[in-house]
Amino acid sequence: MDKLAAKYYASLIEAGNVHSLIDCALSAAASATSASLVQLYLLDQDKTRLNLYGQCKDGHTCLTQDISYDYYHDALLQYCLTQNKPIITNDVSSFSLEINFLPQENKSWRSLLVLPLLNRQQIGGLLVCASFEAMDWDNKTALLQDFYRLTFIQYTRLIALQVKDTAPIKRDKESVVTKEHYGLIGNSPAMKSVYSLMSKVLHTPFTVLVTGETGTGKELVAKAIHHYSIRKNKAFVVQNCASMPETLLESELFGYSKGAFTGADKDHLGLLREADGGTLFLDEIGDMPIVLQAKLLRVLQEGEVRPLGSNKTFKIDVRVIAATHRNLLDEIKKGNFREDLYYRLAKFPIELPPLRDRGDDILALVDFFIDNTCQFLGRKKSIISQCFMDKLLSYSFPGNIRELKGLLERAILLADDEQLEAQHLHVSPDRQLTTKDNSLKDSVADYEREHLVKSLRDHQGNQTKTAKQLGISRRTLVYKIQRLNISKEEFSN
Repeated sequence: MDKLAAKYYASLIEAGNVHSLIDCALSAAASATSASLVQLYLLDQDKTRLNLYGQCKDGHTCLTQDISYDYYHDALLQYCLTQNKPIITNDVSSFSLEINFLPQENKSWRSLLVLPLLNRQQIGGLLVCASFEAMDWDNKTALLQDFYRLTFIQYTRLIALQVKDTAPIKRDKESVVTKEHYGLIGNSPAMKSVYSLMSKVLHTPFTVLVTGETGTGKELVAKAIHHYSIRKNKAFVVQNCASMPETLLESELFGYSKGAFTGADKDHLGLLREADGGTLFLDEIGDMPIVLQAKLLRVLQEGEVRPLGSNKTFKIDVRVIAATHRNLLDEIKKGNFREDLYYRLAKFPIELPPLRDRGDDILALVDFFIDNTCQFLGRKKSIISQCFMDKLLSYSFPGNIRELKGLLERAILLADDEQLEAQHLHVSPDRQLTTKDNSLKDSVADYEREHLVKSLRDHQGNQTKTAKQLGISRRTLVYKIQRLNISKEEFSN
């Protein structure tokens, strides 16, 4: 075994590209375990997809890099990823769960090892080993885990070199990836920072604290973190901590046993247990009564919950995402929020920018809300006049995205036809942008105008191609051309 290990360790270090590295990793696992089948799955950079990078079957290696495999439909693979626990069995037929990741053969698979692989203390992928005969997997796991730690180090190094050698291609790929935005809308620098933070925390068990002004989309971010994480097919449970009195909120969160109080005629699981394996979103956490904060802290620390009126505790695996528009540090000083709970929740904070700081995201949001509202009402798509857009863009939106949505819905209802005019937009005159804000806005508009004109010239005035190159919709481009008063003569040859 020592000579075999030395051979493959040397091959890892000498690997000059990702293909040769994966080939070496598969061959090493097959030789070390004598398995009939070895498969290597790696999570992608955003940790939202599990890709089958290759397999070694009966000594023959086949590389299948970037063939996406949807592991959510295989509960065994999902279990290993979420629990960071290996599966070892010599009786595959005893599993009630499907094992579609194993190829169909004339004889039945008997032994199976599914091993989580760590990359810098986080799950980086899975190693699957299978055999038609009984195998002693236990003596192989430590060796394989050590070997694949080095594999990940080499993999990271080779990817970095590959990116460096193909920098222009990387920029193109990034523009495609960031367009996904986890189902959210916006391409501003402020929102790109949010997407970056989301990608870092998706597949960790850490609690997340989402902060921001009212109406900035905190629940949407929480949903996106859940639906793009490895918990996506488990429950996403929502509770607003400001909407219930203390006693009712306590029973809803922690549950109760039959007879715990008058009217408790049966056991009630509670939201924490209902969300077991999934995500619990606690909105307006800053309004939670301080007595309940102590109980929530214990749940986060111990990973267990005790229902009201019960002596039993129940282990739970719940990812908690909390949100608030309040400044919790100020609430701590006022004695309204526990400092220890704050630091437990704020292990990974994400602050959402107000709409006024998101630049041209407002155009994409306007486009989205108008399309949805017109479709819902069964109307033709509304046409926005320049005076309507000017009035909209000069507003500060204290209610942020929620207010924007309401203003647009009201405007569409007020309009007698498809044309939206300034008089259809009802905004408070004392909420207009200040002179300082407008000065900065004018400077940004001058730069944007110059950039748009150049892009239009580069594409001979073709708006569809220009919009695609800029990463925006054609309608958004038309808005920009109108808003910045760009004439056709400026970009036509």
